Amino acid sequence: MPPKKRQLKTSSTSPSEYESDSSSRAKDLKRSRNRKTSDHSTSENTENDESNDNDATTLDPDPKHKLYTEWATSTGITISSIAPITLSGRGTGLLATTPIRANQKLISVPPTSMLKPPTSFLTSQHPSLKSASPQAQLAAYLTLAARESPAPPVWYQRSESVWPSFDDFRSCMIALGDDAREVEVLKRNAPPGVLRPLERLEQDLERDLRDVAGLFSVAATETQGRDGSGVKNEKEHGEQEVNGKVTSSSDPEWKQSFVYHWILVNTRSFHWKPHGVREGSMVMCPFLDYMNHCPNGQGCTVTVSTHGYELTANKDYKPGDEILATYGAHPNDKLLVHYGFILPDSPDDEIRLDHVILSRMTESQQSTLQDVGFLGGYALDPTTNELCFKTQVAIRSVLLTANEWEHYMGSGEDLASDKEGEVYAWLRPALDEYAAQAESAIERLVSLRKDVKSSNTAFESKLALLQARWVQIQQALERFMSQSYAD
Repeated sequence: MPPKKRQLKTSSTSPSEYESDSSSRAKDLKRSRNRKTSDHSTSENTENDESNDNDATTLDPDPKHKLYTEWATSTGITISSIAPITLSGRGTGLLATTPIRANQKLISVPPTSMLKPPTSFLTSQHPSLKSASPQAQLAAYLTLAARESPAPPVWYQRSESVWPSFDDFRSCMIALGDDAREVEVLKRNAPPGVLRPLERLEQDLERDLRDVAGLFSVAATETQGRDGSGVKNEKEHGEQEVNGKVTSSSDPEWKQSFVYHWILVNTRSFHWKPHGVREGSMVMCPFLDYMNHCPNGQGCTVTVSTHGYELTANKDYKPGDEILATYGAHPNDKLLVHYGFILPDSPDDEIRLDHVILSRMTESQQSTLQDVGFLGGYALDPTTNELCFKTQVAIRSVLLTANEWEHYMGSGEDLASDKEGEVYAWLRPALDEYAAQAESAIERLVSLRKDVKSSNTAFESKLALLQARWVQIQQALERFMSQSYAD
């Protein structure tokens, strides 16, 4: 076996401290395309607490949540045995108000209650909107609703009152900084596994901003600002009267509003494409999007059909237990980028190793892996403390003969003797490098947080979130190396 590992210096800061803080700041942020549930169930805390049960049945929600609930039910949404509640230090969630049995239907959102752009909106607005992404279409619809004069429609007012604010998003999402310098500092100190989903999110947002720009800046466009004669109002090139207000492509107000609603859609919407429906779309499901997230398979069941979305209890719940559902089997790197939080000990998590493995391979070796679909996506599973199959295949491509490697790819077993020891020996320098990177990053982030703690709490909270993720990476590497390189 390879020599015993050196003792890693472990940060004195527990990741759970920051995971708890970051999930609080994330509040009830939701994901759109791939739905997944939350892990903040209170059932264990209330298992033997009679007073908690009594308190839960008499909880009086915030007036805005009560108004929102009344509005939601008036649209046809059915709600049973649950209610929204502000959770101390954790934002908003759903709690059981009465005993709930497994398989009990808790929420039903029919298609008529969903918030989505009507067909007329997509066909009557700027031509570029028709070909924009479903996320951009919904974000544009919400942006224009927010800017209606003299006031937004009731559905928007009720929804907006319980949605996270732009400041809430800014406090936990590293893609949103006060300025370019702040974002650059966050990127420079982010784990490598965070950078790829962050880059993809930024690219998607920039593409959608380009696609909808024409909607907010069109010359001589017919708008709601007609004069009494019904003749189009002529605007200067690059300006348009949107819901009674003249804007221009250089006006930052519409852009900020669109970015806010785009992030809102990204974190809270659902992909609506039931069986038999030809084209899918992004929709907001009122009340259902109160749910917080937990790891895959641990929360309530969300189903979709032509009748809409339904939430069904996965087990029995007592009054005061939190109701959770999954946004998808996302690792913490993706949760951090898209939702602004990470989870402790999530079975969905992975520690990406691409940057330290590929840097030790030649272009020819990488090309070989590309040819068979095994280039990149290398990870350590911190739950099982094992390397993923793609990692095993990639390293064996360097160590084995062509016949031995092809056999392993097809069967998952070495042709002759077990090569695990050789795989670990080859990987050891890469893991040592990554562990050193983690240690250095944690030290930098601790220093940065001290410098900005009192002057910029939102920036400091995101630095804390990155530090927590680095601590998770450091601890996962240490556990794997302790087991794999022991005498």
